[in-house]
Amino acid sequence: MLAEVIAHIRSGDSKVTKRLGYTKEHIAIGARYQRQKDSWDAHHKHCHQAIEEAIKHCPQTRTCLIIGSGRCLDIPLEKLSNIFNDIILVDIVRQKAITDFNNIKQITSDITELTSKVYNHRNIVEVPVPSLFLDQDDIDLVISDNVLSQLAWPMAIFLEKHGINEDAIYQFCQEVIKAHLTYINNFHCTTCLITDHTKHSFNPRFEHTQSANTLYNISLPFAPVTLKWQWYIEPKGESGRDAYAINDISCLINPA
Repeated sequence: MLAEVIAHIRSGDSKVTKRLGYTKEHIAIGARYQRQKDSWDAHHKHCHQAIEEAIKHCPQTRTCLIIGSGRCLDIPLEKLSNIFNDIILVDIVRQKAITDFNNIKQITSDITELTSKVYNHRNIVEVPVPSLFLDQDDIDLVISDNVLSQLAWPMAIFLEKHGINEDAIYQFCQEVIKAHLTYINNFHCTTCLITDHTKHSFNPRFEHTQSANTLYNISLPFAPVTLKWQWYIEPKGESGRDAYAINDISCLINPA
């Protein structure tokens, strides 16, 4: 825990990113991965295979854009680097520099285009459809990498702390999810959306106790190529109690 606090202090992230909790969550996920590496690596392997499937549907391989790249544990970075001329990694949290490949560009950016507005107004604001990179015509593959369910909830917690109505926050979060789906669809190339959508909880006897939609009940769109698997995200004891949690994952590939 102390190591996580020190990492937060030393982070080069913006005040907004830190205050809204994105930095804290990024650090916590890294710590959880170290504790649950065996359980999480199976999910990462599925992600690699899904992205490799998406590559097969790219007529050209100029630039690959990866949104929500994080630590790249779930991304076959070496393979992508060998296939594409350029790779752009985008994450709201500043990442450690990648020096193993000379065709990778790392960008720290808020893909929702919302966090600064929410932080400054301490209130719900109009949700735009993001436009970053839509004017770059050499992008041949866009990957939304396990980020869809993570976009809104840090802002939701912040808004709740500032007394905003719960129903209004829920609707705001739904708009954030829908805006990202529209954004990905606006690219004129092959797209690959990997996301969790349902979390199943179990008691210590591994009896199912509840299921919850992680996308604020926004349905995922149809895709010609759909892959599915489960992620044992909270093995026994991880969540602070003698219980378990499993996420349903979908990968939606829309060929160019």
